[in-house]
Amino acid sequence: RHEWFEELGDAFKVLMRASKSDTPDMAAVKEATALAQAKSNDLPGLFAPGTGPDAGKTEAKANIWETPDDFMAKAKDFQLAAAALNAAAQADDVEGFKAAFGKTGGTCKACHETYREED
Repeated sequence: RHEWFEELGDAFKVLMRASKSDTPDMAAVKEATALAQAKSNDLPGLFAPGTGPDAGKTEAKANIWETPDDFMAKAKDFQLAAAALNAAAQADDVEGFKAAFGKTGGTCKACHETYREED
């Protein structure tokens, strides 16, 4: 799970830089958004029963497994946002990508605020 989030984080670093650029490298954006969308589909399975804090070191809070319906709803929000982000990027819609990036980041934040331990 840690490696999965590291890879997604690397893609989001590319997207963050691109979102602040007047002339983003859309080839890099397309690659990163495709990765984000593909990875979004893996998210629910990364938090299977028995993989919580009792199973070892994790930044995931126990409430993921205590409120699975809410967690899965937040995961679905990320999946939908990542799909829209990728669609905008693949269409070379720079402004659409930038808007979708903000919405996608919001889905990350919503989940992290509730379900991630801060270092």
